[in-house]
Amino acid sequence: MAFALTAINMTAAPLLSETYAKGDRKQMQQVCTTTGRAGFLFAAVVFAVFALLGRPLLGLFGEEFRDAYPALMLLAGGQLIKAFCGQSGTLTTMTGHQKVLTKVLSLASVLNVALCVLLIPPLGITGAALATSVSGVAWNVVMVVIIWRRFGIQTFAWAPPFMKTKDKWQIQEQGAGEKRREFDE
Repeated sequence: MAFALTAINMTAAPLLSETYAKGDRKQMQQVCTTTGRAGFLFAAVVFAVFALLGRPLLGLFGEEFRDAYPALMLLAGGQLIKAFCGQSGTLTTMTGHQKVLTKVLSLASVLNVALCVLLIPPLGITGAALATSVSGVAWNVVMVVIIWRRFGIQTFAWAPPFMKTKDKWQIQEQGAGEKRREFDE
């Protein structure tokens, strides 16, 4: 699942960078929507395969691996939700706002470690899967909100009614006719 999502992100990255450089917010939203939906639909298919055939697939590695089915479903569910969040990390990086992403990822890493310390002793591999999924979903959702508030772009595969694209894009003149794109906060 992660391989295909990475491929989609790599395809979207130059498109997002180009639309940002041109100041084409409408096209940027279109790239986010199209690639977000493609990634989510792929993740949904993989999730369904794991939900239906996960135990037998794990059994191919040995009978004892079937016990990891709950962990597999937690990880796959986390990936599905992260895929629904779309191009949040890629958009942030391609528009020069990687410092915000770095801060959010750092906090998510601390959350992951804390949850692992709390959940692995009582739950084992399932606790590790839960900690990883929760921290991964957390940083993705936080980034979706940050992008929506700062850029007026929503990255969910399908936008909830309260989160329609905002008209916040501004182009401001700077210096000798050089343009810089800024977003209201």
